[in-house]
Amino acid sequence: MLFLAAACSSERRNSNGDLLPTFEEYTVSSVEDGSCSVNIRYQRIANTDSSDVLKRIDAMNYAHTFDEFALYPADVEESVRLLVAEYATNCADGEECDCLGCSYSLDQQVFLGRNDSVLCYETCVETYSGGAHGGDALLYDCYDLATGGLYDFSYLIDGEWAAAVQALIYDRLNEVCDDVLFVASPESVYIPRSVKITENGLLLVYQPYEVASFDAGIISVELTDEELLYCGAPLVWVDCE
Repeated sequence: MLFLAAACSSERRNSNGDLLPTFEEYTVSSVEDGSCSVNIRYQRIANTDSSDVLKRIDAMNYAHTFDEFALYPADVEESVRLLVAEYATNCADGEECDCLGCSYSLDQQVFLGRNDSVLCYETCVETYSGGAHGGDALLYDCYDLATGGLYDFSYLIDGEWAAAVQALIYDRLNEVCDDVLFVASPESVYIPRSVKITENGLLLVYQPYEVASFDAGIISVELTDEELLYCGAPLVWVDCE
């Protein structure tokens, strides 16, 4: 295993006075165990000692990124070792791995947005453990740099504005998806786990099989601030700017 780390030590703050994060990038390249390879690029906040908010965000990102392999206290290297062992022994239907090209790839990047008031993690995961095709996921987690809170967008379909927001998402899904949608009506629309705060609004990301066939791949639709305001939904990510 090869672990690389690079960090920027300069301290920066946004216009609200919130300390901005700097990052250490941990990379595990071409880990081979039998016929299984694991490649990971993971972003860890380097200046958590200077901010309880950044410490909270870093802890949540670790837990979300490594999920069942997360440890307490956090140990990135050991979590990676556990992940490698899991894929080496279970990538072929729970039996000893004998499939050529068995692999797990996790590539994580970070973005600041909305006048540096929001921190978003983008995590791309690709897996193959035998069979006709592998699995792909594009995951976003966005945090408020003032509080360290993880944005939860489920409220968009849980209020007097819900029907209008669901109709907007349903129309947008039909515009971008050539396949037949699994959701049959606006009332069936839900907010996906993966949502990115963009400079214009929200990017909703549905993974393969969530709203359409596997061939449709990952489906993304963007809703602007103006469209959501027209629906009557409050924009909690704008209030933090």
